[in-house]
Amino acid sequence: MNIGKTNKYAAAAVAAAGILILAVLAGVLFSNPETLKGIFNGALAQQDTVKENEGLKIDTARYTKAESGEYDVVFALDSWIGSTPAIYALDKQLDKKYSLKVGIETLWDEKTKMLGLKEGKFQAVELALPVFLDMQREYPGCGVIAAVTDLSYGSDGIISKPEIEELSEIKGKKVAYLSDGISKYSLGQFLSKANLKFKDIEPVEKASFEDMMEGISNGDIDAVVASDQLLFTVLNHVNNEGTDYMKLLLSSRDIADFMPTVLVISNDFAQEKPDKAKDFLKMWFDSVDGIIKNTDKSFLDILEASRKYPEVYGEVTEDDAKQSLAGIKLVSMNENLDYFGISAWDASARDAKLADIIEDTQGFIQSSEDASQEIDASKLISGAFVEAIFKETEKALGSEAE
Repeated sequence: MNIGKTNKYAAAAVAAAGILILAVLAGVLFSNPETLKGIFNGALAQQDTVKENEGLKIDTARYTKAESGEYDVVFALDSWIGSTPAIYALDKQLDKKYSLKVGIETLWDEKTKMLGLKEGKFQAVELALPVFLDMQREYPGCGVIAAVTDLSYGSDGIISKPEIEELSEIKGKKVAYLSDGISKYSLGQFLSKANLKFKDIEPVEKASFEDMMEGISNGDIDAVVASDQLLFTVLNHVNNEGTDYMKLLLSSRDIADFMPTVLVISNDFAQEKPDKAKDFLKMWFDSVDGIIKNTDKSFLDILEASRKYPEVYGEVTEDDAKQSLAGIKLVSMNENLDYFGISAWDASARDAKLADIIEDTQGFIQSSEDASQEIDASKLISGAFVEAIFKETEKALGSEAE
């Protein structure tokens, strides 16, 4: 989400806590967002830059070094915890282990990332799966999914007024979501848990989380879709205040395979430099493995690594790192085998879970946007790199056994 997915709600984060505070304090906080410093400070600056450049044209001067061959891979990411395997890898010098020169660019605008992938500015990007699918209409064939990087596991949810006691009760209610391209898909998945569709509610698109919370406070909105640190900020404030002003109605912890974030590599990079692409995936999975095996300590390592990028993540606290890491599920290489339908026992097995998720996600996109484009999942995913890494690992283990 990007935080895990997405990240993706950063511009509104500073305002999120302020809306929930008593009316007198709320005005103060909104007028002085510096009082709410946190891990979104860097994101605010990024979003301001995007707003100033609505044409979504990439400033090529920023990528001159990458184009001149300084980096083997320029990786564009945007989320906090979901993307930390990349930062963790560089901090642990795993790039050197795999003889790679990796450059990282932080971008909160998904179209800019896709445009960069298409134009060869980036070799790899991190995207929420629904966004990648939705953008196939505008950027067809520019990249393939080479890995599932993380899943939301409690870091996304629906927050409602206290009088709404269960999810089915939002039928006919006003439910707000952000106009960022992600919240709408999250809402679709939440609705499906109660056998509801968009037509069963009154969906309200808002430009910022502040707008959503103002709608709640003045009675115009009954529930909102929240993600990542915004969700934690709201719930922590409510708990600290001892009020039932809002409640968590449902979280992504209750939905399997919720909103996968995927690592997309450019088709040109995959075809022209397959060894580099494979090494990049090795580095990523090596990093993920290190984080998963040392969860109790890794959040501290991530915390320290993130502090080397203050312009990106702002001020990250120990609680931020620990809580955010608990809200997502990093996906290991072995788990990726299942997503791509690669079996350790049957080389012909191709029951790809990821293809099923793509089909379901396409259904959400079509139901919410009246889209008619059919998506061929087989053209958008490539388990070749994961399979190659798996075979190399098996071969190495076999050699050790001998």
